[in-house]
Formats: sequence, structure tokens, C-alpha cells
Amino acid sequence: MRYPNKKRAAIVGAGPVGCLAAEVLASRGFRVDLYDKRVALEQPASGRSINLSLNPRGMGVLDRFGTGAAVREVSVPMVARAFHPRHHEVSIQPYGKPEWMTYSITRDALNQTLLTLVQRRPEVRLHCGYVCLHADLHQSTLTMRSLDGRVKTVTADLIIGTDGVASAVRAALVRVPRTNFAKIVFPGGYRELTLRGAAGDFPFCGNAIHIWPRGDFFMVALPNRDRTLRGTLVLPDDRARELRTAAALDAFLTTYFPDILPYLAEMAEELLQRPVGEIVTVRCEVLHYAGSVLLLGDAAHSVVPFMGQGVNLGLEDCAVLAGLLDEHGTDLEQAFAAVTEQRLPEGLACADLSEWNYKELTSGRPVAAASAEESLVSQVNFSGLSYRRVAERAIPHWCPRVVASAHC
Repeated sequence: MRYPNKKRAAIVGAGPVGCLAAEVLASRGFRVDLYDKRVALEQPASGRSINLSLNPRGMGVLDRFGTGAAVREVSVPMVARAFHPRHHEVSIQPYGKPEWMTYSITRDALNQTLLTLVQRRPEVRLHCGYVCLHADLHQSTLTMRSLDGRVKTVTADLIIGTDGVASAVRAALVRVPRTNFAKIVFPGGYRELTLRGAAGDFPFCGNAIHIWPRGDFFMVALPNRDRTLRGTLVLPDDRARELRTAAALDAFLTTYFPDILPYLAEMAEELLQRPVGEIVTVRCEVLHYAGSVLLLGDAAHSVVPFMGQGVNLGLEDCAVLAGLLDEHGTDLEQAFAAVTEQRLPEGLACADLSEWNYKELTSGRPVAAASAEESLVSQVNFSGLSYRRVAERAIPHWCPRVVASAHC
């Protein structure tokens, strides 16, 4: 349905979820102001080069909004997982059925495709170079600061927070009395690296996600359109502290990842200069305030990247929002309350499943699975079950929780 009276929506954060949220609202008659801290949205997101994995959940949402084909054109299909044990041959494990696949895509490529979608909407205005300082829930206003230091107040009928893990919109919402909130920082971090083969070919199989399980740490690598692999090395803090010199890093890679050395595009000195990425889980008990404020994506529920579900969860948020807006008509408070009711347990389940899968990434052994089709990854990606239902099946005594509780 279309909303009367030209209601104005302000969206903070123009990443993939923010862009799709703008499409949801603009297609229903809202005038949308989309804010982002980047000077130009065509610029890569600083420090966010890590590849994303789109599964049928996320691709199904993109197909629904008419942009699935465009996304497939700039992504690489993956049909298997390739495990690289330390002292054994590479083991290729198909997902389970020939038609099952996921897609590797850079965050920037996905962002640009969805940005193209919303730029066709005259109802959407883009505002670059703005940082959200504060959200006033009662007045439905945002305090925004431009990169040249100017501060302005933005008033809107509804505010959508898609501003990620450090969400300023969520910071206002969690100050509401009796709102439980948890931010859990993984005791480690990640470094990114590039693997490049000879003569412009992939260094390893180009249609698989590659996993190097190493006991208490691991590396994963996803294929790119330029036939490189983008690697993410995840290390606990004690391991990372041992790798402060180029010599130490070279020795570490030689010991644990000798098969990547011929293809490593960066020198150890260059890798050490890159910042170590933080890995964070965010759990927030309420995703909305009245009918005026709503959180989506990482702002609502950031999950660790150990199963590649974050972007799929966020895109699903937008699809659910679209359906609930249509179901509840002009009653935004009812629609937003229904978003919290439906998406809160899904986000909590996804967070727990992502943490649970750390066991598989470090050990190389599927978690509680008799076959590839029954593996945790296959259940999450291809079963069609909700995150909550998979968690209830896979994690003993699971129940949705924001913080640890004696009642679970």
C-alpha cells in the first residue's frame, strides 16, 4: 500500500540494508532522506573490504525487489566448501544438492547495485558526508554533523537506523528504561589478505568457499570476480600478540598456511600495517520505539561472521518490514512492534548459530551432521527454515536471549 500525506522518513546509514530500506519506504509513498558518513556513496566503505556471502535467504529478497539478476552479474557462485587441513589434501565438500549455491560479492559491489536501485526513485534524496550524533526518540529528530563541522537537526515522521554496529540511533533506543542490551566483543580479530593465481587464474577452486581450520584459529577465503580470493585470517588475541613483526608473521604463515605462500599478494610488512578488524555481536531487546523509530540490519543485531549470515539477516529485515507495512496499513506503531516481535528472535538465533559454527571453522568437522545436507551450514542456508527453528534443532536447550538468564 501507499502511505498518504507524503510522510517523511530519515534513514541513517546507506549501506546495503539502508538502501533496500529506502526502496521499501519509497515504493510505499514515503519521502526518504538517506544519510551516510561517506563523502560520496560511490566511494568504497572504509575498512569494509571483507567479502559477503549471499545465500538463498538474501538472494530471494533481492529477487523480490527486482535486483537479484544485477547482483548475480557482479558476484561469484559457490557450490561447495573446500577444507585445507594442515597435513592433508584439500577436501571439497559440495553443499549437498547440485542446485544449492551461495554467492560471493564484495560489500561495495552489493552496495553500488542497491544504490543504483534507489537512485531511480525521485522520492529518495541522498545526503553524503553526514554523521549522526544523536537521535531524539520523543521529538523524532536527528542531530547530524557534516564533515565540515556544521550541525543541523533533521525532523522526520519515522527514523530508520541502519547505521551498523556502532549505531547512534540504537544508542538512543537502549536508554529507554528496562531495555536490555548486550555488546559482546570476540576475544580476537581478523586481518584481510589477497590470494592471486598465475596467469590470471584462481589460485584454488573458484566456485567454493575455502577454509583453513587450525584448532584455535582459522582462515576463510571467498572468490572475487577478478579471479582472486579474498582471505580473512581470524586469530585469538594471544595468537595475534605473537605476530608483531614481519619475521614472526612470515614464520607463522610458513608453518600454518604453506599452501597460500605462492599466491599471497601482499608482503608481511604490508599485512601488519592493516588494522585488525574487531568482531562484535550486538543483541538489543527492542528494535523500535512507538511508530517513529526502527532498527534494521547490524544496528538491530550484529552477528559474528563465522557463518556469513549478517547481510542475509539484514536483507530479510527489509522484506519483513515491507510485508508488515502492507499488513498493518497506516498503523506504524503496530507494524514496528510486529517487526520487533518477528525479527528479535531471528536475530538472536542467528547470533547464536554464527557463534556455534566457530567449532566447524576451527576444527574442519561439520557440527552435528551425518551428511552435507544435514550440516549446520546447509540447514541455515538451504532448508528454508527460520534461524530460530534451526537453532532449536541444532543447539541443545536453545532459547532466545539477549543476556544470559537462569530462565533458559
